[in-house]
Amino acid sequence: MPQRSNPFQRLTLFVHKALEPEWKVVESAMLADSVTGAAREVDIVATRRAAGHELVLSIECRDHSRAADVQWIESAATKHAHLPTSKLVLWSRSGFTKQATLKAKALKIDTVSQADATSPTWARLARELIGGHVEHVAPSFKAFVDLILPNGQLQRFETVDDWNFFDAAGALVGSIATFVSTLAHHPETGKTLLDNASPGQSEFWAELVPSVPWFAEHPLKGRCQAHRIGVGITAQRERAPLKTASAVDGDKVLTLVSAAMKIGTIEVVVEESEDAPARFRSRGTGGQT
Repeated sequence: MPQRSNPFQRLTLFVHKALEPEWKVVESAMLADSVTGAAREVDIVATRRAAGHELVLSIECRDHSRAADVQWIESAATKHAHLPTSKLVLWSRSGFTKQATLKAKALKIDTVSQADATSPTWARLARELIGGHVEHVAPSFKAFVDLILPNGQLQRFETVDDWNFFDAAGALVGSIATFVSTLAHHPETGKTLLDNASPGQSEFWAELVPSVPWFAEHPLKGRCQAHRIGVGITAQRERAPLKTASAVDGDKVLTLVSAAMKIGTIEVVVEESEDAPARFRSRGTGGQT
């Protein structure tokens, strides 16, 4: 069965993954009903062993625009009555009604309300990210080399990924791999692509013209001077809306920002507090981190 999740549940998962290492935290966990034997899905389950017993902390999340009511409290209590839940905690993005809070307390269910998570004046990013978009540019690089042949003619070669270059004395001075890597990781490259790439696909190129003669050993043409080393850059630009969820964790506000993109889902957790600059932790679920 595929996991059912949302940004608020993912943020709740992040908070609980920060528990002591003895806890095992699983999203969309399946617990067996002791009466029917059927598997029931629980949003987040944290388990650990203590004094020979397994403790099961079950967390259910409600990502609605209205405060959670008594019916949700009673429904959760009924669901977990025959599950191996040691402690049930209910998280509501929009808080709880007064009656729901009283009912939960009577049933010994903990409630966590995140309705006011973005209210502190210093939780600036938590507020500003709501309704935003993310721009992602994915570049690919293809190198080529223009050589001056022994007869003085110029010829372009495109299968050059493993080429090295030498000075007149034969000392190694550079390589295609180093040039492409330096270009790909240079801050100015990223800025240029973000500033100039159009939605969809755009083409760019960069070149290196050695200020002193560089030479390459071609298997058929022999030793040739490099006239120009070039790199074609194909940039794929994508724009996607942000989904956000915020929660209070002690004296910090945590905000999970996610965006579903072609490369996979990008998630960034922003941690804000009154006395420290914002911290960012990112991870991607499409094979990138």
